[in-house]
Amino acid sequence: MDLLEEGNPPTMKDDASALSRLCYMHENKGRIVREGAVQVILKKIVDHALVDELLALLPLLSTHPKAVEALVNHDVVPFLLDILREKENTTSECVKENCVAILYIINFNNREKRREIREDEMVTDTFLSLHNAGIQGPKGKLALFLACST
Repeated sequence: MDLLEEGNPPTMKDDASALSRLCYMHENKGRIVREGAVQVILKKIVDHALVDELLALLPLLSTHPKAVEALVNHDVVPFLLDILREKENTTSECVKENCVAILYIINFNNREKRREIREDEMVTDTFLSLHNAGIQGPKGKLALFLACST
């Protein structure tokens, strides 16, 4: 985690790749989260460092309950919704799909955040706008959000 937190972009890219490979074993995810990965990744994303690569790690980690807890504790929902609302030319479709995946997992694991996501959608139509733009999210999760928010 120290290398990811303090490293330069080429080193961080290698570290993110290594973390990604480690995340395929469920028992590694808890350890990675306990080491502070969620906090480090979110800080780097906020600092606009390797956003695509680091944001791709969060859906992998968020299948672990402690990662969901860490994401909720860092109030990631408004941050991810803001990324989804950015103009299409500044945010890649892959980034938006990863945001949808993370929000989907949080939505089904945290009742309070589920309400927050639903209320935001009723006001902003974020998911509907993405759907109309042709973005489906991984495995059609965007359509599931739309069905749940009506």
